[in-house]
Parts: sequence; C-alpha cells; structure tokens
Amino acid sequence: MLSKVAGSPINISCLSVFGDISAPAIAELLRTASFTKIRAKSVVYREGQIAHIISYFLEGSPTAYRYSLDGRELVLDHLGRGDFVGEVPMLLENSEFKATFKTRDECKIAKITVKDFQSICQRHPECLVRVATKLAQRLNCSDDRIHDLVFGDVTGRVENALNYLASSPAAITPPNGMQVRITRQEVGSLVGCSREMVGRAIKELSSANRISVDGKKRLIQ
Repeated sequence: MLSKVAGSPINISCLSVFGDISAPAIAELLRTASFTKIRAKSVVYREGQIAHIISYFLEGSPTAYRYSLDGRELVLDHLGRGDFVGEVPMLLENSEFKATFKTRDECKIAKITVKDFQSICQRHPECLVRVATKLAQRLNCSDDRIHDLVFGDVTGRVENALNYLASSPAAITPPNGMQVRITRQEVGSLVGCSREMVGRAIKELSSANRISVDGKKRLIQ
C-alpha cells in the first residue's frame, strides 16, 4: 500500500490529493518527503521568507495573506487539499514567499526540498504538469479578481468569490449545493470591502435564493 512506502504517517485517504500522478511517482514523493501536522491558526510561512521547500497540503485549509505597511490585511487566496506552496523557486531561484500562509484548521503537510522535487519531476514529468496546472489556475483566479475589482460591484464580487471558494478543495458537498465556511470579515478581505458591505451583499444574494446562510456557513446553490 502506497501509504506504507516509507512509514509515512498519512492515511490512505490523503492519497486522493495526488490526482492523476502515477503510483511510482507518488511512491517516490512519499519516500522523499517529510510529514508534519500544523495546528489551526498557525503561520506556516511568512512573507519575505526564502522559499527552499515545496509544501503539499494533504489535509486542511491554509490562507494566503499580504499586509500593507499600516497593517491592513488582504486575503490573496484560500487553499486546500492538493495545493502546493513554495513551487515558484523551481523557476526562479532564491525566491521569497510573496505572502504569509496561515492555517484555518489543522493541516497535514508533505514537505520536500526544491532540489529533490526537481529531480523527481525529471523522472516523472506528470508531477511538473500538476504544478503547472495549479499555477495556471491561480493565474486565472488572479485575472478574474482584478477584473472584478475594477469593473464589478460589491455584490458581484462577493458572489464570484463564494463561487470560487465553492469550487475549491476546502468546500463541502451537501445534497443541495456547495458549502463553504467563511466569515464576513474574511470575504471582505478577499474582495476588498468592509464586512458591513459583505453583509449587505450576502443578504441580497440570500433574498435572491442564490445562497443560504447558517452562521459562518454559506451554501452556494
């Protein structure tokens, strides 16, 4: 069983995050990687830190933040199972993290050095394709957010952000839609407005039966 390859302390269910990566490639990744658990609300990496380790999230959901000089917070993205962090140094040497990554809940992470991962990619190109796909998805997301910030109203930005989160690995799949757990403050940081404006947008979307709200849970229908 692949989860036993190197005595790696992960459950077989975690292997689903590797997607269409071949079994030999997964086995080599597991042999090479180190594994760690990070408690909820813990900083994994800080903006400006040199990135020499690629982290692969097996379980849990981290958030990427950037801060202004006066301490204002901007949420760049909510990540989840199957997401990489630290892959940019594969293309740009001595790169720094452009964001601070903080866990929203307990996370299980597989860590591997950039050098080791590059070596594995030479033998198993599908690993590089996996990274390139994730980078392309993030670029598309960034393009959409820039468009929304320039041309969209608050309600549209909030709806698009919730739809994006509903398609992410962190979403839950109940029978009648996709559910995300996020506060109005977090949505406001993601779309660039106050929590009060988010509240009004959510009320409008709820009245139109496009979402339903239960505390911090948002059900996108």
